[in-house]
Amino acid sequence: MRKKLPGRTGRKRRKPANGTRTTSPSVNAVISQNPQPPSAYVRIFERLFRSFRMHAFEHLGDRCGEAIIRAEKKICLLAPEFDREALTDDTAPQIVDLVEEIVKGAPFFRRQKLRRGAVALVADLYNKHYQILEERSAIDRIEQAYYRLKG
Repeated sequence: MRKKLPGRTGRKRRKPANGTRTTSPSVNAVISQNPQPPSAYVRIFERLFRSFRMHAFEHLGDRCGEAIIRAEKKICLLAPEFDREALTDDTAPQIVDLVEEIVKGAPFFRRQKLRRGAVALVADLYNKHYQILEERSAIDRIEQAYYRLKG
């Protein structure tokens, strides 16, 4: 004979008559409170960071995660509202600052390769998305980051 687990009554749940599943009100509340999908402006910065992270992993290997965390802590000291996982239209341009910090914190012999990759990605961002960056008044910030990385 099979043992019953504690807390189980052995009764099966009945499905609703129409064959659909029902969810509890708390689950429905969580589903309805999901934030809006990110705007195109936020997505271009997310894409920039994703591309740079792959580039950084190529050159830093296992140290990549540590470098990102260190750089993110520095950015958060200057801008406490920054959260890389939950970017908004206001915090998205700070991804460029994060990329700069990762390059600055890289080991000396790897820094030049990371810098070249970052410059190429920022230039690509500038060239492909100039219109949206101009609408959001982010052109100056991107240009300044480009020249700091280039120099």
